[in-house]
Amino acid sequence: MKRHVLAPALAALAMFFFGFLFWGISPLPKHVVKSTADAGAALQALRQHFPKSGTYFVPAWDSPQMEKLMADDPIATVHIRTAGVTGGTAMVLGYVAYFFACAALAALLGWLAPEHQRFGGTVLFSVLVGLIVAIYATLTHPIWYYQPWPFYLLNAFYDVLVWLVGGAVLGLFLKGAGPVPSPTKA
Repeated sequence: MKRHVLAPALAALAMFFFGFLFWGISPLPKHVVKSTADAGAALQALRQHFPKSGTYFVPAWDSPQMEKLMADDPIATVHIRTAGVTGGTAMVLGYVAYFFACAALAALLGWLAPEHQRFGGTVLFSVLVGLIVAIYATLTHPIWYYQPWPFYLLNAFYDVLVWLVGGAVLGLFLKGAGPVPSPTKA
């Protein structure tokens, strides 16, 4: 119960709170996230040009002039949701995602050799997981989709830090908890 529910729940809560501090309180996001001069006009243009929820590439990848347009004009990836949203839904789903990520991390930590299950080993392993996530899931966006680097560098920095936070909490609760059965043993 401690390894599979309590520790991941508390680690997820710590990650959730850290996310609030990082994205909501710290000034870092303000340095990389831009605003339009007229949000009303921008929203109207979005409604006009992107009538359905989805992801749009401008210029479209199947456009015959794509290469010329990409070389000569601005390019964009637009993620749009035509229906409005409330913050509460994102908060709940974000916590649930953190919980399942921490539960998976707790299972991985249980399979490590006992000498790596101490607090320092747990934190180091968690930071390495965060680094893998940052490189593979975050930093590939500006590479493959030609998106500006600053937002993704900030996200990658956050990925590593938030996994450090989650790993530290798991390390406090899981030290000496013993390994979980290996998935390869019958």
